[in-house]
Amino acid sequence: MKTVLGDLPWIDLTPFSDFEMDSSSRLRAKVVSDMLIIDIYNVICPDIEAGHPEGVIRTMPPMYKPIESTDITSIHGKEFICEIIYGPYSETLALIPSKAVSKGDILNAQVTLPMN
Repeated sequence: MKTVLGDLPWIDLTPFSDFEMDSSSRLRAKVVSDMLIIDIYNVICPDIEAGHPEGVIRTMPPMYKPIESTDITSIHGKEFICEIIYGPYSETLALIPSKAVSKGDILNAQVTLPMN
């Protein structure tokens, strides 16, 4: 039987992120039913190599523990890998753009991940 957490307010993830942002950028998350939704708007792609998590949200609130360690979604048709890195004190969500994304590109996406 699944626990439904209901609709929770958006949580600003900007303070936890290494992404480059400006005043119009938005990086936030919320839980809707049993899904974690991460809203990425006008975030600047960091200098990365594909598969190397330079663009990361360092700390996720403890309630946000997606069930899958890796999920692939897309930003305007480009692959965007979401990887959860479990640490001793917190979880890190690495949002890793594929080779199709270059430094300085503007990232806009809504990533949906299942929760346990």
